Amino acid sequence: MNEDERLLTIAEVRQRLGGISHSRFYTLARELDLPLYKLGRLTRVRQRDLAAAVARLPKIGQGTRSPGNVDGPGERG
Repeated sequence: MNEDERLLTIAEVRQRLGGISHSRFYTLARELDLPLYKLGRLTRVRQRDLAAAVARLPKIGQGTRSPGNVDGPGERG
């Protein structure tokens, strides 16, 4: 099997995305239209699809925040 076709577990994907939570993974998957594959009760993500979804993530400095708003939520100084 080609490495791009490898099916990853949700745990593997979450780890690759910096250890995000289970609920954050599903929110991100929905936002990025990440295809999920069901194998019985198991859910998998194709490595190629994950790479494409990560490429669609906004780059630092390209978000919706204004340049003058650099504090995080609740961090006013």
